[in-house]
Amino acid sequence: MTFYISALEILLLTYLIILYAVDRYYWDAWDPVHVCEGLFAVGNILNFTRLFHLLAINEHLGPMLISLERMIKVSSTSVFYLFAFESFVTWVIMSGTDQQGRKSRRGQGGKHVPPPKKNVERGR
Repeated sequence: MTFYISALEILLLTYLIILYAVDRYYWDAWDPVHVCEGLFAVGNILNFTRLFHLLAINEHLGPMLISLERMIKVSSTSVFYLFAFESFVTWVIMSGTDQQGRKSRRGQGGKHVPPPKKNVERGR
């Protein structure tokens, strides 16, 4: 049994490699397989919208669906604000360092200031 499963996995992997090795530029745009896959995807989307419409009409599930939509809207805006805050904090932290993570030594006008020379006492 494991031999058949392994053979099936190898065949599937080979098929996927061959499928994606071909450049998509040369694919036929009106290939019946691609057209059927697109129509299947559109049918799935319409089916889910019909399902949501039927849920909104239901007296028990309608208010729950409305509250779910509001919760998704609030959570998506929260994620957006969190991403903006993280980006700002990263920008503030990284503006004081160079690409290697060291403190940047930039002077007026963005010109690079060389590091100060160390006073080394030499023995006589």
